[in-house]
Amino acid sequence: MIRTDEEKKKMVEINKRMIDKVVKIVDLNDSYWVGKIMEVVDHETFSIRRNKNSDPKEVNIFNVRSM
Repeated sequence: MIRTDEEKKKMVEINKRMIDKVVKIVDLNDSYWVGKIMEVVDHETFSIRRNKNSDPKEVNIFNVRSM
């Protein structure tokens, strides 16, 4: 879907409410892992850390499920 810059900015602001939330991430082959949202990269991508010692991974918003 094509979105205007204004729509993208609004989506980013809404997604920022998810920072510090623990979520389930669905990977390929329907496997999943649990992580914490660290920041919003863009209107459809989160930076999520699996644990304190892991590097954050960029995850598409469509692969994130709330818990």
